[in-house]
Amino acid sequence: MALKGIALGLEVQDYMSDKVQTPQIGGGIQTIAVEDAEYECFLEQHGLDVSPELTRDLYINEYIYLSNGELREPARYRGDGQIDGLILGNGVGMKIPKGIRINPLNDEQRMLMDALLDEDIKLVTCMGKAGTGKTLVSIAMALYQTLGDDNLYERLFITRPLVHIGKDTGALPGTLEEKMAPYIAPFYDNLEVLFSNRKVVKRPPVDPNQAKLDRITSNRKRKKAMSKMAKQPAQIEQAEEDSNKPRKPYQFLFDYGMVEVEAMTYIRGRSLADTIFIIDEAQNLTPHEAKTVVSRMAA
Repeated sequence: MALKGIALGLEVQDYMSDKVQTPQIGGGIQTIAVEDAEYECFLEQHGLDVSPELTRDLYINEYIYLSNGELREPARYRGDGQIDGLILGNGVGMKIPKGIRINPLNDEQRMLMDALLDEDIKLVTCMGKAGTGKTLVSIAMALYQTLGDDNLYERLFITRPLVHIGKDTGALPGTLEEKMAPYIAPFYDNLEVLFSNRKVVKRPPVDPNQAKLDRITSNRKRKKAMSKMAKQPAQIEQAEEDSNKPRKPYQFLFDYGMVEVEAMTYIRGRSLADTIFIIDEAQNLTPHEAKTVVSRMAA
């Protein structure tokens, strides 16, 4: 419509009320230059107080570089001129309980891990290119705070908007879990990596019907049960097939309710207390969906 108006020589104004103002989106990591003595003080005390003139363009909890000549170190602005070092030092990683050790590969991953490990930061947003470890690092830090001895949270809740790429395949068959499988597969891929060091024990073949027969003491009832089971060969074969499938190394997380993967469609009405909430591909959320998700966070 706007193009038609322009072609006709009309004055056209864009509709701005539902658009994000691009200056509000971060334009990269800012750098603050300090003197030699201040830089050494920052490295020794893991923090530094600077003049307000150097930090007037910074937001609270914004990550920056503190530089001195060719040297620079990532840091976080706390507010009131206070600059703190990151929780994790250069090359220092975190060991996931029952999983592998996660080592940050660059300063950006160190900054993300620092934000996720800080109890005072309640909402963390991460933006970056595909394949930079945003989801992997987020899940790893969430599990670190959920599975540890001094766990701060009781469970991890993961979701993503159901947005298709290309043509829609239509309605998927099966249960809710089977319908959600294509959308939540990336989460399982990340969990597979995080717990790749766990030994997967193949469950021994178990005949559920035999276990049921063992509990029957009466011969008459046993014969009746055997006759009934003989009429259900397909169900018996399926049960034996399921029992022989190897368990995933991360399956214990779902067995004990420590991790829950749910569709965004069914989030309304939930109350998620003591929970780390991860939203993958959040750029595909509508404003209404984003507001609904934030309102689910309980104290």
